[in-house]
Amino acid sequence: MHRRDRELLVTIYEKIEKLVEAVHIINEKQKLSKKPVFETYPFSPENIDSGNLARLSEVYEVGNILHEKIKAVAENIIRITNAEKLF
Repeated sequence: MHRRDRELLVTIYEKIEKLVEAVHIINEKQKLSKKPVFETYPFSPENIDSGNLARLSEVYEVGNILHEKIKAVAENIIRITNAEKLF
């Protein structure tokens, strides 16, 4: 990989790490309070393309445990934002 590609890859991982940390903090606050932090939308499993998620997990060689965590993060994003697609 070229130097610029490596820099971009590290930057992406840093952003993902911050996102996961933020989601964790929000989740912990929500567990402690009786009132939800966000108003959530109904979640429907068909909103997640499981085949695409599985393909990405294979490409990036993540294990089953991490695959399930990524899926849980995607579900939370969909519940909170009512997103139709995640890129």
